[in-house]
Amino acid sequence: MPKVTSVVDVILAEAGGRTPFERLADMLNIASVIHNRAVTGRISPEDVVSVQSEFNAYGGDFPDGVEEMRKVAEQVWAQIQRTGPVHRGMFYATPRAVGNLPEGLQRIGAVNNGHVYFI
Repeated sequence: MPKVTSVVDVILAEAGGRTPFERLADMLNIASVIHNRAVTGRISPEDVVSVQSEFNAYGGDFPDGVEEMRKVAEQVWAQIQRTGPVHRGMFYATPRAVGNLPEGLQRIGAVNNGHVYFI
């Protein structure tokens, strides 16, 4: 079974949500965080996602059923690269894991059944 090893893989594997619309929204937000970190840190997006302590999906297995949305994840990443991020966020977490993020972050949004995003 292939492992999560690319930016598109991470976007695909990390996106949450029960509906295709929720997953799309989460993908756009996750891709924006990756883009923002790469630009701010002056590193490649690949270097951003390969930090497993922050992008837990990297190096792991794909969740069941996500492969059907690979084309969407590819389009999302292409869109963010072409038109820019949908927010300025630098961090995200599932609602259960928000307490693991650095203190003092400002919440900027959330995706229903997905992640919470912060600056």
